[in-house]
Amino acid sequence: MEPVAVIRDGGARPLVEIRNRLEIGEKIEYMGRALSLQEVVVEAIINEKEEPLAAANPGNRVFLRTRPDLRNCEAHGILRRLRREQDEAGGGSRS
Repeated sequence: MEPVAVIRDGGARPLVEIRNRLEIGEKIEYMGRALSLQEVVVEAIINEKEEPLAAANPGNRVFLRTRPDLRNCEAHGILRRLRREQDEAGGGSRS
């Protein structure tokens, strides 16, 4: 699994800092300090000026709307990309 963001400000609407490109529709997983895991799908990416984005790039600080909602997010938690089905089937390779 690839880390895509770090939670900078937790709570009901967490502010995240993107580490690797993230697009709407991607499946990601939240991992908190207690190693509790929550899988979600990205439905919207919103920048700090409240403008919607199609994707977020490294260094962007954004809010995410997900299905289901991210809950109990803590600062310094990690969002990581779930493996794509193609990668799990052995069809994808990263060099």
